[in-house]
Amino acid sequence: MTRLLMTTALAILPATLVMAHEGHGHGAAGQGNGFWHYLTEPQHAWVFAALVVVSAAVVGYRWLERTEAADAKDAS
Repeated sequence: MTRLLMTTALAILPATLVMAHEGHGHGAAGQGNGFWHYLTEPQHAWVFAALVVVSAAVVGYRWLERTEAADAKDAS
């Protein structure tokens, strides 16, 4: 599970390229392109929704795999 979380975290790091849009870097001081900016700006919501859906699907799949393996071990 730790490897999965680390892989997800490393996959998010280059997200600034995916979420760039016109106007970045032209705001007031302190309004940079940090993580908080991406969380609070609505036009980035689709990227976070996709990350949540994919992460939930991967975790669910792994959970199902683990449960089936445990059931098979108990049955034998």
